This record gives sequence, C-alpha cells and structure tokens, in this order.
Amino acid sequence: MSCENKIKTNNISCTVSVNDTNISTQSEYCPNSENMFENMLSSLVKEEVLGLDSDDDDEGYCVITSDGVKFILTKEEILFSKLLESANNDDSKKDDIPLPSVHSDIMSQILVFMKYHSKNPIPENNSPDKLISCSFEENIKCSWDVEFIENTIMKNPETAKENLYSLIRAANYMDIQPLLQLGCTKVASMIKGKSLDAIKDIISTEKPYVREVE
Repeated sequence: MSCENKIKTNNISCTVSVNDTNISTQSEYCPNSENMFENMLSSLVKEEVLGLDSDDDDEGYCVITSDGVKFILTKEEILFSKLLESANNDDSKKDDIPLPSVHSDIMSQILVFMKYHSKNPIPENNSPDKLISCSFEENIKCSWDVEFIENTIMKNPETAKENLYSLIRAANYMDIQPLLQLGCTKVASMIKGKSLDAIKDIISTEKPYVREVE
C-alpha cells in the first residue's frame, strides 16, 4: 500500500510519499504530559500483551506484529484502521490478524492513539491541508495529538525522526488516515520556511532531531 500526502506551506510545497517500507519527501520552493503517556504505555504492556490469557480475550480482536507480539483491540479501536476493519467480520473475529509491516514498539503507540480517540473523538479537520505556521502545535486542533507526537513518538532526539517515520509507515500500512495525516503534518511543519539544503539535514535520520525553540 502506498500513498502521497501533499501539504503546502508559505514557502515550501512538501509532498510526503509513503509506501510500506520507505518514506520520501519532495520539496519544491514556492516564491509566492509526558508521565501520562508513559503510564498509558505501561498499562498497555500489562493489559494487552501480558494479559492475553485472560477470559476477556473473546471480547476483542487479536493482531500479531512483525516481531510476534499479540495485541487485543476492541471493536471501537479496530474501526480506526480500514485494514483491520476489512479483515474482520463475525466469522473471523477469533482469528489472529498478522501485521508483518508493524513492529510491536510502534503498535503499542498506535494503540495509545486508538484508545484515547475511541473515547475522545478527533476534531474535524484536525490536520490542515495548508500549514498556517511552522509550529506543529498551531497547526493541530487537538492538543493531545501534539503531545503524543512531540513527547511520546519524538521524545528521544536520537531516535525521534526514525520513530516518526515508522509511525507514518505503519499508519499508511494499516490505513489509519487521521494518524497518517498527523505524522505528515509534523514532517511538513519541520521543513516549513527552510532552504532545500536545510531540509536535507532536517529529514535525515542520521542527524538528531532538534526541537524548535519558540
């Protein structure tokens, strides 16, 4: 599965192309609550991974990541992913759904996103088609989503960009459009207003993520 997200900024037209294994960006110059997330991830390990032998398994849908870890999802959580939704029906509910392109580290973070938004609906037009600012926070309506990307996915500067790209690839593979658009908006906000040479360094995973200082 592949897709292309194009987000315009004032100075740069950024096209983020995603397929199951790679992420590429094409930029064309146009002249004209940290503890909360850690606790949620910790509870996921206990509830979704270690608790697979509980009697509640029959109530959920089991997915298996590329490294063999099982996660139990509710019907509400399944609906975020068009891939998982289409793979499930009443007859296949007890069958494990393989996710060969998604690692458990990323799946646990995706599940945090699913669990939160299954109870807190994503605002309409949460991610813009055209950036209004180089500040990621100013472009996203849901403040929880901003914290999720900045302080969970990109918490460690050394692995921040690779984690973000892995999240985008997984969201694309699982067809979770709100999460895919959220990740692509983060990439676009990182390069907004930057020169082409600067963009190469910004998107490179060989260089640590440098958080913008307001």
